[in-house]
Amino acid sequence: MAEQKDESPKEDRVTRIDGAHQVRSKELEKPVLPSQESAEAAAGASGPHDGEQLRNQAGQLARHLRLKQQQIDHRETQLNARVAQLERELRSTRLSSQEREHSFREREQELQQQVIDLRQQLQSHAAAEVSAEQIQDREAAERRKREADLERRERRLLEGQTRIAAEADSLRIAVDRLRAERTEVERELQIDRQQLVLRETELVEKERSLLANVERSRAAAETQARQMGRTSDEERAAVSKLQEKEAAVVKASLWLDEQMQSLEEERRLFDQERSAVQEENAQQRSSFEQWKQDAEQDVAATREKLARRQATLDEARESIEQMKREVHELHREAIEMSMVAEQLWQRLAKRGSVAELTSSLGKLRAKLADEFRLSQDELSHKEQELHRLAAKLGDKQDQLKEQRADLQEWLERRYTGIEDQAARLVARELELDEQQTEIQTREATWREERRQLQAQLREVTKRLVPVAA
Repeated sequence: MAEQKDESPKEDRVTRIDGAHQVRSKELEKPVLPSQESAEAAAGASGPHDGEQLRNQAGQLARHLRLKQQQIDHRETQLNARVAQLERELRSTRLSSQEREHSFREREQELQQQVIDLRQQLQSHAAAEVSAEQIQDREAAERRKREADLERRERRLLEGQTRIAAEADSLRIAVDRLRAERTEVERELQIDRQQLVLRETELVEKERSLLANVERSRAAAETQARQMGRTSDEERAAVSKLQEKEAAVVKASLWLDEQMQSLEEERRLFDQERSAVQEENAQQRSSFEQWKQDAEQDVAATREKLARRQATLDEARESIEQMKREVHELHREAIEMSMVAEQLWQRLAKRGSVAELTSSLGKLRAKLADEFRLSQDELSHKEQELHRLAAKLGDKQDQLKEQRADLQEWLERRYTGIEDQAARLVARELELDEQQTEIQTREATWREERRQLQAQLREVTKRLVPVAA
């Protein structure tokens, strides 16, 4: 048995070419039995007892070999089943390996496509940042242009204020000149009024003297008519005196006509002066109204321009806020994509060099962090610049409001002064009209009195002519 155990490992095996399980040779598996001649020789040599012993040993050996053969067959069956199972497992492993390799290749292509998409997105983000920078440059240029426009408007406003101040000075000079002329006219009118009063007094005295003379002449004529008995010399003397008195009355009438003509000429000159003053006042009022209208139009245009400027700045602020939100959204997407890229790189690290992937990932993170920090700094700077411009615009608006309020107050004062002056001129015109009406009334009265006096003289003359005859 020990010999058989020692001989069993030494049995030869035949290996398949394809690397499958090993199969023992059928010839080697058959036990080598002693031949009949050797058995008989051994039996004849050893004797009957030895032959029996050999047969027993041969039977035991045959049983043992059969048992061993059965064990070997069973082990061979198990081994064949195990080899078949291993072959199936190997085939399934090969298939799964091929499938995994195919899936790995597809995943690798997907990852490469994702990396390409990520790079394209990074490029698009860079292009968006470039476009944002271009937009910011355009907005800065537009802001500079608007500031230059605002400065030009401020210069025009200052020039307009200077022009308004110059016009106000000229208007003040014109008003002073008008006041001086009005004072001179009032002084001349006062002198004329005094002269008219004196002339009226003189005329009244002369009328009274003439009436007294006429009354005396009439009384004398009546007395002479009653004294019919006087001599013709006395009558001729009376007629002569009456003629002299009539000549005096005619002379007084001529003087009165001259005075009336002089008064008419003075009234005509006064009317001319008053017309000139009224025309000048009308021109000044028209020029002031035109200047006031121009100033109001300038103020309205400035207010409208400021409103448009404010609306433009509000739109620019809203666009900047919108761009800021878009940039924040782009940065958030970039961070998300960087996280996705990090996960992809972690997955790809299983197939590549970890050190290279870590270095690339670190560079990518640093680049994204720098870009995000620069974008944040730029946005903060732009926001500060926008706040500074808004504060500057607010100061400019406050200054313009103060200037506009001062200008409006000055305009109101000037308008009130001119209205007061116009009211005084109108009152003066009404006063002059009243004086003219009074003069015309007195003139009519004088004419009526002269007509009555002339009628009385004619009546007296008619009465005296028959007496003289």
